[in-house]
Amino acid sequence: MFLKSRPTSRLTRKRRQDSPSTSTASELLVFEDSDLPQPSNLVVEPAKVKQYLQKLQVPEDQNVASCTKIVMCDSEIDYFTSDIQEELQRDFGISSFSISDKSPLNVDRIVTVYGTLQQTLSVAIYLAYLLNSKLNNFVQVEPFTLKSHNYHLDVLVEATPLEMDNLAARFPVQAIDYSIYNLNRNLHTATLSGDFLSLFNSLVYIFLRFSYNVYNVDANIKLLDVISVHEGDKLGNTDDEKQKKSENQNRVLSFIYSQSYLLSK
Repeated sequence: MFLKSRPTSRLTRKRRQDSPSTSTASELLVFEDSDLPQPSNLVVEPAKVKQYLQKLQVPEDQNVASCTKIVMCDSEIDYFTSDIQEELQRDFGISSFSISDKSPLNVDRIVTVYGTLQQTLSVAIYLAYLLNSKLNNFVQVEPFTLKSHNYHLDVLVEATPLEMDNLAARFPVQAIDYSIYNLNRNLHTATLSGDFLSLFNSLVYIFLRFSYNVYNVDANIKLLDVISVHEGDKLGNTDDEKQKKSENQNRVLSFIYSQSYLLSK
């Protein structure tokens, strides 16, 4: 025996209307009268950073001559004009501030700071402040204060793989990340993360134990081509291609001029 299915009322059923909203405009515009954080309130002033860094001291017997190498990219390097470099030398007392030559197929640039350990590490942290809070702070909603833990810095460390493993074991997992730099033997890029104090302590620990021997000169550091030689050839037109392009453009222009002349008669 079969049961008859009851006719459905789905097609004729009316959709229940939503109850009228009682929200007022002031309730919907929750941000209308609230004070949103402005970029100027989220980033500490450079003068305060410099003043804070003066409080971070290396023991006098450990404040030896030092050199620190920091990895940046081309776009970041553009910020460091000769005036900015002179300002860094004047404010931090460093001996020199140098930038490696630009490579046509690699965006990496190496900043080398010479001075005492105190001076070079203070500059390194100040560069981390500039890179994170100003040069790479596109959205400008993340706070960069004296106590913020979101600073990071890429430094070069000359050490064997085993030495780097042992070094990293002394740090919290989130405080350091490292890898071989461009296949240079016993040269690593170490990405340090944390606030100013933890960065300073990390740098002191590293550069009291490791110095640059083979790689004290930038010319000894090999930069791998981000773009291969063959790909590089494809990025620009060859002379033959430019000539053909010019000839085709001339033909098109000649045709347009001739048609314009005929139509004008």
